[in-house]
Amino acid sequence: MKKIVLTLLSVFLIFSLCACSQQQEEIKYIDIEATNVDMSAYDGMNSINHNFKLITPTELMRVYKEGGSGVFYVGYSGCSNCQHAVSYIQQAAEANGVTVYYMDCYNALDPLSEHVDDFIATFSDVLEERDGEKTILTPHLMTFVNGKVVDSIVGLPDGDSDAIIKIYSDAMAKFASQE
Repeated sequence: MKKIVLTLLSVFLIFSLCACSQQQEEIKYIDIEATNVDMSAYDGMNSINHNFKLITPTELMRVYKEGGSGVFYVGYSGCSNCQHAVSYIQQAAEANGVTVYYMDCYNALDPLSEHVDDFIATFSDVLEERDGEKTILTPHLMTFVNGKVVDSIVGLPDGDSDAIIKIYSDAMAKFASQE
């Protein structure tokens, strides 16, 4: 009887391990065109010692449409909630060892205003509605895995500092960094 139970247990464990390994989809990495960014316009941020890279709206949408993966932050330094969110995002990025691709809504070289309709169409599933229409709200952190938004945090999460960092960290953990 013991032998039968051990055999059944062994078979169950083998099937469980196989099922778990098949559920984890391999993450697709594509080259992302991004540049170093001075984050000193954000409270408490250093100009160069951080996990952010600057990305344009065009590049962000390309990465999504081509099935790429990564952690992406949409915001701007004139947004008071963004001012608070960036330091929490930075702490979560450090803890997870990820680069956060930052799309500055008011980037002089490629402002979001030139891409609003395409951006809203591309990300309509994760954008909030205001007055019956999808709109872009900041701060907005998105985690892509293979061209799917697996986590989206719009606005500054509620809670104390540790709780907010955990929320951002959990979103980033859904992406396994190649770095």
